[in-house]
Amino acid sequence: MKTTVWALLALLSLAACKTTPQENSSTETSTAAAIPATLEDSMYKLVIAMHDEAMPKMNQLKGLQKTAQQQIDSLKATNNKANEMLMIRLEKVKLQLAAAEKGMDDWMAQFEPDPMQPTTEERGAYFKDQYEKAKVMRDNIFISLDSAAAIIR
Repeated sequence: MKTTVWALLALLSLAACKTTPQENSSTETSTAAAIPATLEDSMYKLVIAMHDEAMPKMNQLKGLQKTAQQQIDSLKATNNKANEMLMIRLEKVKLQLAAAEKGMDDWMAQFEPDPMQPTTEERGAYFKDQYEKAKVMRDNIFISLDSAAAIIR
């Protein structure tokens, strides 16, 4: 995993170096804002990319929790033993969706976009750690959505 992060950062650095003189003169201000100046900036952008990929799925996640509960209630009303396994699976996926939602909420509550670490290296390490946490959070959201799609009708 560390190798992947560092390889990605190396590619970002190489891409930043490969601009033509025409690009530099005509879009200097817009390009300067887009290119991370430091490893700390690169890691911060990767963390935010994880968040930005997962955040739009939150409404879908909440909607699926509601749908799962409605289906559970409907199955309970039929009082049919044949539906017990489906009800158990729906309960499990509902809990998985709720845990993924809580994961996003918890991660956002603890994330500090402007950490008070005194050195660039320490801030870079903080964002590297946050990248790992954000990746887990994002993966949990997508896994729970996939699980729900397989069960919820």
